[in-house]
Amino acid sequence: MLAKNICMQLAVLILTCCCAWGQTAVPRAAGVFKLVKPPVIDGKLAENEWPATGWESDFTTLGKPDPAVKQTSFILGSTEDALYLAVKCLEPDLANRSLFQKDEVEIWKHDGLEFFLTQPGAENYFQFLISAAGNRFLLKFRPKQEAGGEGWESAASDFEGGYIVEIKIPFALIGAQPKAGDMWRFNLARNCLTPNADRHSSWAQTGSSFHDQEKFGTMLFLEKNSAAEIKQLLFRQRFSVISAMVDSYISFTRSFYPDFGRQAESELAQAGWEELEKAGAGKGDYEEEKLDTFLRRIEDIMLVLKKLDHRHKELLKEKLFR
Repeated sequence: MLAKNICMQLAVLILTCCCAWGQTAVPRAAGVFKLVKPPVIDGKLAENEWPATGWESDFTTLGKPDPAVKQTSFILGSTEDALYLAVKCLEPDLANRSLFQKDEVEIWKHDGLEFFLTQPGAENYFQFLISAAGNRFLLKFRPKQEAGGEGWESAASDFEGGYIVEIKIPFALIGAQPKAGDMWRFNLARNCLTPNADRHSSWAQTGSSFHDQEKFGTMLFLEKNSAAEIKQLLFRQRFSVISAMVDSYISFTRSFYPDFGRQAESELAQAGWEELEKAGAGKGDYEEEKLDTFLRRIEDIMLVLKKLDHRHKELLKEKLFR
């Protein structure tokens, strides 16, 4: 009986480890575009105020990898003295929103946005709350929660099928002046109380809480406003994650089930892992076309790991529980 219990515990441990592969959240990054002139914060996307390309989207349900039912998109920009954010929230049911029209902390309980911002290595972070009506409230965590903070702006307006929010955050409020190439951490989250919607959705997959700083995405202050700059960052970040996953998976399967390990190495090689590994070891920057290829290859490798994980998990169940 003791031996059987030990085997069962080992089986659970192995299956738990196997299930981890393919479930790691992919790091996200967004560029902060240099703006020619400051946008007017009126909740309207005036022509030539914001770049036409570079918008981020693909929000997921809080705590799950599932796409949010009602999607959100945004773009980041900066001038010498401030960070700007424009957000478009798709909402076909505008009349049933819960609109909070006070500059108070309870904004988070109603339809609106939560913008989290911090710098690498900083203990403190900022939580900017913006209602769908354009009202705002700021919370600072240093690391204790502090309320208040003036000098930033927000505005909102409706359009057919949704609403727009614009935000201006002076760098003086953050206490830092970024330069091109600097990277800050952030996340944008949405609260939606209308029917047939996810109550909470998020740009970065932060798990069960919007406040997990370790899982925030990255904003890169661009030098040339080029797509290649952000793709270079995405490639380095995502290669680091996928490389650790591949190494861990191969090491694990070699140790416990060598046949699995050999099979995994073969399928990963067919998916182009060796070429990707060489690219990840390189120190220089790559052309945008190459970066597109590498990013697609990372998606292919992730898919292979998920399939291997599922297949090997089923085989382990057959071997360990029969």
